[in-house]
Amino acid sequence: MDRSAQLRSRLLSINFDVENFVKPLLERHPEFAVIANERCGAWYAFPFQNGTCYFKSTDGHIGTWNFSLKRLNLQVINTLSKHGGCLILDASVRKALPDSFSRTIPIWAAVMNRIVLRYREELGYPSIEKWDTNLHTPWLISNEEQETISALLNDHVESLHKSGAIVNPLKLVKTMTRPLRPFWVTPERNLDKNLDETYYNVICVSCSTLNFPGELNFDYISGAADDHEAWALNLNPRLYWKNHNEIISASEEVVSGLVEGIVEKDVFSNDNHECEVLGSTNIHIGTRRAGCPPQCW
Repeated sequence: MDRSAQLRSRLLSINFDVENFVKPLLERHPEFAVIANERCGAWYAFPFQNGTCYFKSTDGHIGTWNFSLKRLNLQVINTLSKHGGCLILDASVRKALPDSFSRTIPIWAAVMNRIVLRYREELGYPSIEKWDTNLHTPWLISNEEQETISALLNDHVESLHKSGAIVNPLKLVKTMTRPLRPFWVTPERNLDKNLDETYYNVICVSCSTLNFPGELNFDYISGAADDHEAWALNLNPRLYWKNHNEIISASEEVVSGLVEGIVEKDVFSNDNHECEVLGSTNIHIGTRRAGCPPQCW
């Protein structure tokens, strides 16, 4: 598949997943916030999203099963406290669920549940009889692997506690008034358990199907948004959805030129977010690209 054909197929595959799976799912849960798991998930979530998070698949790889002290994703808990639940969007090229969903988020949820319980005790809060500290994993995690991960959780909690990475435990305790509970949804698999209002429900939405969706006028690609630096010609989710109708209507012959023109125009437009001004000062903060000619002229 040449570059233009691949670009068109990826952009149309993202559109297919959003129209046929993501939108109907979000319509069934309008009360929940929509969060994009950076970076792939932003392509599917951008028109609807209330925020972003960063759960790395590599943290959850088999044999790693890590809890990252650098990626606490406390903003997700703030969002959950306002909405009672959220849908986190991501996609995988070859798996029903990315490892960020099958392992990283379950580990994160269990560790956060345990650290909040510990902080409550230290701060003198009343004990809670039914505060879930168990590890909840999706159907594709074996019982043996779940037991192995569970055995690591207390060490992760201890490391988090000693690190001081949570600088305001009191704020976390006041914000997280319910335990976290992950759930999983794919185009092939609905929620296998009922949502529970005694939890903050974290619905992990894997946006792409692994099954070829039938006759289309393009080659469908599962997890099409993955690794966009290699194929998107500097297009990003914001520009994709801003120019959505024009892009998905473009033929294979013109789509590359169209995308390049959109990106070039954005560089010189006022809508370009490569650089921001700090208040009324003359101080600018931006990407490395914003400081290079011709952008800085």
